Amino acid sequence: MSRSYRVPLGWSYYLPGEEYTPTHVLAPTVKDLTAWFRGAGAPLLNEVDYTSKHRVELEWEPLRHNGVEGFQWAVENKPQEALAAIGIALFSALFSQGNGAQDPDMVPAPTRRITPRILHYQDVLSMKYLKSNRIGKFVSISGTVVRVSTIRPMLLSVKFFCQKCNAETEQLATDGKF
Repeated sequence: MSRSYRVPLGWSYYLPGEEYTPTHVLAPTVKDLTAWFRGAGAPLLNEVDYTSKHRVELEWEPLRHNGVEGFQWAVENKPQEALAAIGIALFSALFSQGNGAQDPDMVPAPTRRITPRILHYQDVLSMKYLKSNRIGKFVSISGTVVRVSTIRPMLLSVKFFCQKCNAETEQLATDGKF
């Protein structure tokens, strides 16, 4: 069975394992945001250096006035889905033509996702007010960094291979350490 719709460029980077269909819950938001980034929101993308950093910094005030129905509520209450929709729309606006096909005259699309970063979000919380009622919500916090350390990867599982018999054993790491 052939499909008669075009998958937005970058969809697989933001929602791996989720097949795109025009009825997907994020499809209308992605479509509207892509149109906004190509039109009224284009000034937000004028000085984007998306080739080296793989992130795009967006000011909250102009972004929240994009005309997409329910957008502000989605960012506040379903941030993972909202940021995925913003990322897909950015990817499509930056690297594809209006019909969704990759534009040969544009910079080639990167081989990984571009992370949208929202700057100057309206409600800045102090760390002491960050409580469990904010789990799953989009928050902006302020505080002072008093100590830093090197980034250490968190160990989720380890696979051991026996060199004699080629047996494989996987061990889950419950505490994140080896």
